[in-house]
Amino acid sequence: LICYEMNGEPLPREHGSPLRMIVPGYVAVRNVKWLNKIELAKTEAEGPWQRGLNYKTLPPSVTDAKEIKIEDMPSMIEGSVFSGITKIKRSVATESAKPGDKILMKVSGWAWAGGGRNIV
Repeated sequence: LICYEMNGEPLPREHGSPLRMIVPGYVAVRNVKWLNKIELAKTEAEGPWQRGLNYKTLPPSVTDAKEIKIEDMPSMIEGSVFSGITKIKRSVATESAKPGDKILMKVSGWAWAGGGRNIV
């Protein structure tokens, strides 16, 4: 999709005016802002924004990105899990809590997984 409006208004600069490409099923970082040319290619775009560390999903076993060959890591194409905590409620008073004490909290929020995957 090539977008020039958002909510019936001209697309604002911070959202990619004059044109923004939206690719359904791909993570938002792949949706190019400030579009002025379309070039079809068989490979991913060159440059740090597409091939650099910015858009790589490193496995939990990687503790230092300097220890891997970044060009061997696949680029992030679809989002994994996005979530947010929207409410935290204490189950008991915590004013007298000391470091190391266990405190029961009720936490609620939202979560979404890309690629049509469920969150369990």
